[in-house]
Amino acid sequence: MGERQPPQGESGRRLVSWKAIAGYLGVSVRTAQKWERERGLPVHRTPGKRATVFASARELDAWAAAGVGEPPAWGGRWKWAGAAVLVFLGAVLLHALYREHGADPHSWSFAANTLVIFDAHGVPLWRKSLPPQPANRLHPDAGSHTQVQIADLDSDGRSEVVVGYVTDQPPESRVDCYSADGELRWTFQPGKQVRTPHKEFSSSFDVRAVAVIPAHPPSVAVASVHAVAFPSEVALLSPDGAVLSEYWHSGYLTDLAVGDVDGDARPELLAGGVNQAERAAELVVLDPEEMNGCSREPQECQLLDLGPPVERLRLIFPKTCLARRLGNGRNRVSRITLGPETVAVQVEETPHRYNLVYRLRRPGLKLSGVEVGSAIPRVHNELYKLGLVDHRWSDRDLKSLHHLGVIAPRAVLAEPSS
Repeated sequence: MGERQPPQGESGRRLVSWKAIAGYLGVSVRTAQKWERERGLPVHRTPGKRATVFASARELDAWAAAGVGEPPAWGGRWKWAGAAVLVFLGAVLLHALYREHGADPHSWSFAANTLVIFDAHGVPLWRKSLPPQPANRLHPDAGSHTQVQIADLDSDGRSEVVVGYVTDQPPESRVDCYSADGELRWTFQPGKQVRTPHKEFSSSFDVRAVAVIPAHPPSVAVASVHAVAFPSEVALLSPDGAVLSEYWHSGYLTDLAVGDVDGDARPELLAGGVNQAERAAELVVLDPEEMNGCSREPQECQLLDLGPPVERLRLIFPKTCLARRLGNGRNRVSRITLGPETVAVQVEETPHRYNLVYRLRRPGLKLSGVEVGSAIPRVHNELYKLGLVDHRWSDRDLKSLHHLGVIAPRAVLAEPSS
């Protein structure tokens, strides 16, 4: 008795064996078997221990037409490649539409004189090549001179990008404001010729810090320092780059911070750096709505013809022996950080090393404590062993750090004479 054959299907065509079924579908035997297990490929078997697989061509055609399977191998590779191209083009189109209808500057990076602006998802929006920046300048904190702020200045729902930098070619410093799409909107160049009773200063000033003041409308504060000497300017700019007011200071103001420090629900502008007359770290608190004039200093440091100062508060920080022996006789405010309850003022006792942190309570800016760490006492005692200071570190040194000099020039002062 011969082997039992499977019945004929309605199509009149019968595919016997996995090889025949796979060949009809244009796939490998393994793929056809996988489709049977996972996707219901209509394959039949004859009864008995030596069962034979068979399939009806009509059933296979109906199964394929229902879209249950995958494309046949003869066209699958090209169809999948085409699908990948369509997905890619769709992603490019969606990204273009996203940029056109709401992509907004969110963060930035700066390397090799190139500024790159990213959206909230880390996707680059645009980039600008800036002129080469100097490796060094003759002011207290030579280093990176690029400052970037991202904020909605004109209340149109999209953020502008404000960039302050120093260049070598040609030697200059300026602030550029770009739209959300990277178009230049305005440029500001700081500085002008100023003088003391004994010296005149050129108009060459370097941008040291940029900050946005969140008022209605917002404003942009720019701190700049003379390229080779000590005067500083803090300029307040409107959203379109016009100068609203200027505060001048006979010292180095190299860091800015913004926040309400007196509890009146209005932001103050904090500027930190060096008091030139005292050669000591200084914090200046300004009211953006009133700041003007020039700081009052001893006659030899006083800038002339700039009007009396309109300031809220100035704090002078004491110097340790490290500042006197290793810091060229001075220390400086290097960073201002506003927290929910305190303002942290970082003071460098030597260039780029040995920091103290003064914590000032909000509101009022009363001193709540000084963080010294272990490095300053250790180096102080090493200087004592070398005979460079006349005493070991003690509680007396720690207590001396709590004596801040306070200047509150609320009264209108007469303009100094030349």
